[in-house]
Amino acid sequence: MGSSTHIGIIGDGKMGLDIFNYLSSLRLKISLVCLNEAHAASIRKTYEKKQKRAFKFGLIDIVTYEYSIKNSHIGYDYQLLESCDIIIECIPEELHSKRALFAELINIIPMDCVLCSNSSSLPPEDLLTDDGHGRSLYGLHFFFPVAYKQFVELNLPVVYEEEHKLRLMEFVRLINKQPIPMEGRFRFLANKLMLKLQAECCRLHVQEGLSFHVIDSWVKKHIMPAGVFEFMDQVGIDVMLQSIKGYGVNMQLGQYLELMKGLLENLTLEKKFGVKNDQGFYSYEKGRIIMPAKAVEASLTSTQQNRLYACYLNPIHEVVEKEVMAKDDLAQMVTDYTMSDQDPFDLSNHLQFSYDPSENVF
Repeated sequence: MGSSTHIGIIGDGKMGLDIFNYLSSLRLKISLVCLNEAHAASIRKTYEKKQKRAFKFGLIDIVTYEYSIKNSHIGYDYQLLESCDIIIECIPEELHSKRALFAELINIIPMDCVLCSNSSSLPPEDLLTDDGHGRSLYGLHFFFPVAYKQFVELNLPVVYEEEHKLRLMEFVRLINKQPIPMEGRFRFLANKLMLKLQAECCRLHVQEGLSFHVIDSWVKKHIMPAGVFEFMDQVGIDVMLQSIKGYGVNMQLGQYLELMKGLLENLTLEKKFGVKNDQGFYSYEKGRIIMPAKAVEASLTSTQQNRLYACYLNPIHEVVEKEVMAKDDLAQMVTDYTMSDQDPFDLSNHLQFSYDPSENVF
């Protein structure tokens, strides 16, 4: 693989555009298929304007500018993808829509093109209908913002070709990222590692009456830069709900999951989807949380704090104990995912935390 590699991206939402913008900054041939003609025209205009401005101010040279304009194609027709080596689907997390897309796509693209989905929760083998023309489909899960995340999850289907796995790992390295190949119940590992912490935060709110702000303030001070409820608002309440429905049911979370699901379902019914429509766990204005004029000050008890630490750290230790990932690689992945400078194993040592197998989630 090299500069002649042709990558197709389907979807012009938050993740589709972020992946496109990152890959188009590299010397690759990129084709982006948008929702419709109007979207394509608007995105093409914005992209070309951005490239001209980068050249004008010396951020890129003339060779890079001309290459990007010539090799970054933006449209709304699947015919753009006919010569692709790899295609990455990035449409919303809805099973039937993804299946319909791939059912149409397999009649257009060549057999040696590797099909991928950026899904954060749906098993790749579920995205092809029974008539998959003998193809396999792979999960290639990027994290937002793509430019600042080191890792890409390669979620493998139940049956896959080793050649495809190696090609995708080579591609991820080509774009200066580190691949994390995962199979079975450890697919979507990064998201799953945070689920028990997220669910415990929801339980503290529902059963113990702590506010979102109080819980998030503690999490930001002691575990990671983004609070749990802020994080879910950023991802999207509807996306979070789909994710826990997709993989949470196969994890050992019990009532924690039901409480979390209930909160997310209520917000979804109220059409509060997070930052994208300014209403979620918090209210937003221009992407910033609107805090109450007089926020009630409260603190967590030592029992509540220890429980949050355990819900964060125990799943991480479980992955090491089950030899899913090496300790150093896992620490790097967690800090990359949470955008934290704090190594979870250093935190464990500081707290003298002990792994408890009875709290396993996988």
